[in-house]
Amino acid sequence: MEILFTFMNWTASFSHIDEESGSKMDIHNLSTVVTPNILYSKNKDSGMDDSFLAIEAVHTLIEYNEAMCEVCEFIHPSERMVQLMFNVFCNRSLKIYYRS
Repeated sequence: MEILFTFMNWTASFSHIDEESGSKMDIHNLSTVVTPNILYSKNKDSGMDDSFLAIEAVHTLIEYNEAMCEVCEFIHPSERMVQLMFNVFCNRSLKIYYRS
């Protein structure tokens, strides 16, 4: 989802560059178009309020995607830990591959 919303934010950056160029697909318009495919209600009787709330939710996800995807240093693993996890994963994968 991070990549999708980053792409949408990048796409929206080309909206309304100046009076002669740019697209009309700003964050709000992208949210309006994409929301029915990302967030939808299984309940057929959902009202217009639900649709507007869903559009606002996707709008917020696109607009603040970068901030929401940050990982604080306390949680972020060290480079040594990442290397160790990579080695363990690769060794297990190779063992499984050579067994079959």
